[in-house]
Amino acid sequence: PVDVRMVDGDQIRFENTGDEELTLCGYAADRCEAWAKLGPDGVFEDRNSATYFTNSEGTKEGRVPEGAGTGAPKFHRVRREPAFFTYHDHRVHWMGGSTLPPNVDPSDSSPQKVYDGKVEFRYGDTPGVVTTRLEYVGGQSWVGRYGEYVLVGAAVLAMLVVFFVDARRRRRGSAVEPQAE
Repeated sequence: PVDVRMVDGDQIRFENTGDEELTLCGYAADRCEAWAKLGPDGVFEDRNSATYFTNSEGTKEGRVPEGAGTGAPKFHRVRREPAFFTYHDHRVHWMGGSTLPPNVDPSDSSPQKVYDGKVEFRYGDTPGVVTTRLEYVGGQSWVGRYGEYVLVGAAVLAMLVVFFVDARRRRRGSAVEPQAE
């Protein structure tokens, strides 16, 4: 009943279609900091969790206020249904901004491992883990990646222009009335 996938390039999406509660574990390595819950009652975030604040920024770690993660959780309903949650988990995407990951060759077009990650969760009382691998693929310019699409688009546009001009010429030709002699 748990579906996990990467969406929009660098976000992880969990969906719970079962009857048990799905708990997403935060960054605390020694325990499962329950910072998000998905279940029959909806989707909830603990807005007192250090992970909540860390994930608040997509391209960098968010500022965690002093005292976050201490005291009782403050779960806030994000949605009633469907029970899915999409977010930037910093364990599964590159945090270096526009800088390249270390040990990658930008001219190499084969997949190059940047790092492996893991995101832990619990479904009811059953622990689980999603393992990820971030890879860098270089060696192609924008034209190399998308050039064929640009060519096909230009060809389709050229055909449309030809059809438009021909249809207009035909309309003008049929609009001319024959002159009486």
